[in-house]
Amino acid sequence: MRTCERTLREDGSELANVLATIIKMYEVMVTQVERIRQRIALKRKRKDIQDEWKFAAQAVDRFCLVIFTIVFIICCSIFVFIPPIKILD
Repeated sequence: MRTCERTLREDGSELANVLATIIKMYEVMVTQVERIRQRIALKRKRKDIQDEWKFAAQAVDRFCLVIFTIVFIICCSIFVFIPPIKILD
């Protein structure tokens, strides 16, 4: 690309200047496309990490729900099956 640009600059004609400008614009576009590609890859990587954390949070949430349910059932059954204490006879 640089060799082509140098050759066009040495020519010095109007067409050569236009072509050199087009080459520069092409280089800028390629650079911008590469930056966009990198940003998309970074966003995809962050999204994957976020999804993994969401899955882990759901697993912990389900575990806590199971523990809460077991404790709740045990406490309720204790209240139901223990006879009431008569304080005043």
